[in-house]
Amino acid sequence: MFRSTAIRRMRDVTRPWDEGRTHIQLRDLPRSALPTDLRRLCIREQLLGVTDVTIDYHRFRPTGRAYLTLAHTDQLYKNLQALEKSSVASLPIRAFSSPPPQSNPGRLHRSVPEGQVLTGNGSHGGIRSRMKHVVIWGFPGKMSERAVENYLQDFRLDNVKDLSEAVKVML
Repeated sequence: MFRSTAIRRMRDVTRPWDEGRTHIQLRDLPRSALPTDLRRLCIREQLLGVTDVTIDYHRFRPTGRAYLTLAHTDQLYKNLQALEKSSVASLPIRAFSSPPPQSNPGRLHRSVPEGQVLTGNGSHGGIRSRMKHVVIWGFPGKMSERAVENYLQDFRLDNVKDLSEAVKVML
């Protein structure tokens, strides 16, 4: 009885390495989790000051980690306590204070000239735009972006007349 109370009190103590942090990393997320699921989690657990929700990707596939960005450092401990016994899609998750995610949106692979290939790593898959994106694989490696755009013209895609663009991705 006393041991668990002491552990709970130690968790409430400000740790020096957490000072100034404004990010919470969520781990053990189901790979099917979407940003909307995480926003619902924030509402359900009544989290304070969450300004952004990002899912971490490796080669455009979810890693099972996500980041919540907070407006102020004062809300970190209250939100961590609220997330202590949380779940997404009925699976328990873990929450930790975290430095900002290690990714540069739009960063290209070092060996490729700028503007040609995205790696799909990091938060939001390394894509700066917050529009919806689709990754299609299975095309021949030498197929050009223009050929893919011509191939997809036969399909009915809503609201993408001026915005459609094919980009080659290194996998």
